[in-house]
Amino acid sequence: MALQSAHSSEEQLVTAIANDDVEEMLTVSCDQSVTKSIGSMLHVAAMYSSVACVKHLVTDMADVNLRNKDGYSPIHFASADGDAEVIRSLLAARADLNLTTPDARARLMRGALALDASGGRNPLHLAAEKGRLAAAEVLFAACPALADAKDFDGALPRDVALREGAFAAKLAPNRKAIAELLNPAEEIPELACLREQADVDAKKRRHRLDKQEAIAKAAKARLTSRPPSDYGYQAKWPDIYKMQVRDVIPCLNHELLAALSLKSEQRHSILRNLCEEIAEGVFAFQMVPEADVMSLSTKLLEEIDGVEEWAKQSDWELRRPNSMNRYGVVLEDLGLGAFAAALATGLASPLAAALYPERRFGVFNDIHAFTVRYRGGEDRFLETHVDSSEVTLNICLGGDFRGGGVYFHGLDTQEGPSDPMTSPHPSDCTRCAVTHEHRVGTAIIHLGNHIHGAHSIEDGSRTNLILWCRSSPAKNGSEPPELD
Repeated sequence: MALQSAHSSEEQLVTAIANDDVEEMLTVSCDQSVTKSIGSMLHVAAMYSSVACVKHLVTDMADVNLRNKDGYSPIHFASADGDAEVIRSLLAARADLNLTTPDARARLMRGALALDASGGRNPLHLAAEKGRLAAAEVLFAACPALADAKDFDGALPRDVALREGAFAAKLAPNRKAIAELLNPAEEIPELACLREQADVDAKKRRHRLDKQEAIAKAAKARLTSRPPSDYGYQAKWPDIYKMQVRDVIPCLNHELLAALSLKSEQRHSILRNLCEEIAEGVFAFQMVPEADVMSLSTKLLEEIDGVEEWAKQSDWELRRPNSMNRYGVVLEDLGLGAFAAALATGLASPLAAALYPERRFGVFNDIHAFTVRYRGGEDRFLETHVDSSEVTLNICLGGDFRGGGVYFHGLDTQEGPSDPMTSPHPSDCTRCAVTHEHRVGTAIIHLGNHIHGAHSIEDGSRTNLILWCRSSPAKNGSEPPELD
């Protein structure tokens, strides 16, 4: 199997091996680790039935029993591909015929479709599965006991040869020949019987792999239920993990800070004056002093970047904020739940009490805090939607960007005509009441059922911190606490 062109050094090496060009293989290779998906050079040579390359590599003492990341050794590839001469070369180099494959599940169509492959298969199983008669003859002659081994479905190599071909119009001659080779005394069942048994095997396999997948998911859930610091992550800014209300409030705009220090009635009046109502029920305000705009924001962004980089290297899975935002993090997962709660209690709760007095929100004690990031190649815009919150606080943390303003329609209520929330958002939308252009250090606050979305960012990158705030029914009507 020849490949025509290659670009990277890795591709050049695979191409040389696929073309069975030993000289070119030696020219472009520097070690035996070729690709994450295939494995060593010997894995590649076995997969492409490159006889000359296989012979050179085994003579050069390549590890014939090395498993790749999927648990396959070179003779597994050679048996499935069916080249008898490659198999003989590997056997001469003492390839282990007792190595079996693991169960495998590949998910396609964004995880909606699962393709399962049974594990526990030796090289003869794999040759039988693909109907490779010449390979089966060599393997059976080398080790007749392989024919008596069962895979994880309980199938012998003979069973696999027949059942894998049972859904064709008729059984292929090579599959019949493999069955007769491995057990000439046993009759070959009718196609209907083979299909029925193949379905039974598939159900057993699916049940087994479902269970394995559930166990793996539970293990990941246990891992991500604790913050990265429990697994060796070294915080860049340890102080933000310990922030309480008294620590967050002094970071705010001085006028906000002064207002929040007052008693309820005075506080409500001044807070309303500090916030600009850009559309009915939507308020914008300067959250931190313009001179200090990068202090707290920079710390938070650097901490998030640090966790994301650590997560990539340590295989720690980051939960994404919601179904609409693919880039961002949930603060509680990072161990920043106290910081989010301090913002909700110290800022969002008193603002909501001042701006929406008729709603009589209590202290927000149910918080989903997360960041969202917009830039080219990632999320560029946000479809029209409503939030799963009573009140949403949206803070522009940082970035050098152009465009991407957030637009607002009206409230999503039972009264009046419903908003179709058309997707994509029309450029001449008649429902848009206002578009707010973000600036670093500013924030907006609005009701969760206020219909909104974000236009596509035109250039650069922007990160926002979002707090979806709710109060428990038991605390509705209570005032936010007075600040000391």
